[in-house]
Amino acid sequence: MKDGLKKLKIVALIVIVVLLSIIAYGGLYRNVNNVWKKVSSDFNVGMELDDVRQITFKFGTHEEEKEVYVDENGKYMGDVVSSSPAADLSLETTEESTAKEEEKTEDSDVKYNKEKRVIKENEDDVRNIAAYERAKKIVKKRISDIGKNIDYNIRIDNETGDMVIETVNNDDIVGKIEQAVVTRGEFTMIDTQTGVILLTKDDIDYVSSGVVQIDSAKYQTVLAIAMTTDGAAKLKDISNRYRAITKDDGTVETKYVSILIDDSKINTTYFGEELSNGVLQIPLGETAPTQTELDETKEAAKDLADLINQETMPIVYDVSTDILYKNNITDTEKMAALICFIVFVVAGSVFLIVKFKKYGLMMSIINLGFIAASVIVIRKVSSDIPVTINSLIAFVMIVFANLCFSYLYLKNRKENSIIKELYWDTMMNYYLAIIPLAIVAFFFTFASAVSVSSIGLVVVYGLLVQFIYNLITVRAMKLV
Repeated sequence: MKDGLKKLKIVALIVIVVLLSIIAYGGLYRNVNNVWKKVSSDFNVGMELDDVRQITFKFGTHEEEKEVYVDENGKYMGDVVSSSPAADLSLETTEESTAKEEEKTEDSDVKYNKEKRVIKENEDDVRNIAAYERAKKIVKKRISDIGKNIDYNIRIDNETGDMVIETVNNDDIVGKIEQAVVTRGEFTMIDTQTGVILLTKDDIDYVSSGVVQIDSAKYQTVLAIAMTTDGAAKLKDISNRYRAITKDDGTVETKYVSILIDDSKINTTYFGEELSNGVLQIPLGETAPTQTELDETKEAAKDLADLINQETMPIVYDVSTDILYKNNITDTEKMAALICFIVFVVAGSVFLIVKFKKYGLMMSIINLGFIAASVIVIRKVSSDIPVTINSLIAFVMIVFANLCFSYLYLKNRKENSIIKELYWDTMMNYYLAIIPLAIVAFFFTFASAVSVSSIGLVVVYGLLVQFIYNLITVRAMKLV
């Protein structure tokens, strides 16, 4: 009976190792509408192991002569609107209000002078190293918000101000990085009729996003902008001036404001009541019957709120080039490295089998499962920290460390007749010996450099998998 149970456990162990290997090296699939789709994670590799995209951002030099508003100190207060904004309004208006807007070419409330100016993308006062470094710092913060530890390099030409970013060949990541660099994040509220700036980012305290319930069957994503004390006073005045007013003759005169991020208009509206609480809520997207259907809009609103809350880019950049550089590690070199790793694992297994016979064979099978389990876990967590050459070297070290543990345990088992507490004794001595390595690896995971943090990722998760996996498999095989 005992022999039959032992054989059953050995068969079960082999099946588990085979299944883990299939998932680790082949992937896990699920049938969706008669189509098999991969549900397991793919490796997220760093620039060392993948093709590299090099994006060059040119310091913006475009300039254009415009008619603008200026105050008594010569400060820019907005572009003069050259045509009627009525046709650009997405809100419903009456025929009378539309006609009124079309007739209006000048607003009596405008108290600024007009003058012709050459407006530059970047003024001369930002062509300096301090501004370049400030822009670089902001870009690095925005990239870190895109995803934890994206593998990239960033350089600034201190002579021209041009910025070069190298990253992995991933269209989604590259697109987000380009957006992060070319978007300044400047907030303005302007008078739609005239173009005069009414509010700026200096008037904002904090921006958040959320969902409000309009009625029992409608939800709306909104951007909630909390104003500073001065901004709240301005908003109160604006909400009283920019609204739809019905005149004695029955015509409706509507004054609109537009909300802009850089030069992109995100909303045009007027006010139905006085806003005295210092909070402006801007609806985004269409309404939906459930909050779930607003997931995409909610994500966009959160990104927009984060952008406004962050520091404004001091420099305007334009995408100049986007070049793909093929990785210089050939498939032959990758295959040679894989063969060397396989030879290393086989040699370790042969040593255990020769030294410890059947227990060495069982431990070698367990070790193969450990490698597969580690690959599955590292594949999953590599979405946060890409796999690099350094992390692959660290993985080989973890496999070697597990072989050392296997040898120490089998050696102690062979030399001791009392084996009840042998597993725990060996495990404790093993982990006490590698505590310095574990501590260093843990702090490595918080490093900003991907080449360093990826080492910590592999070592920390590798040791965790090693502890749990060996505890389950070695005890199940009655090697304890």
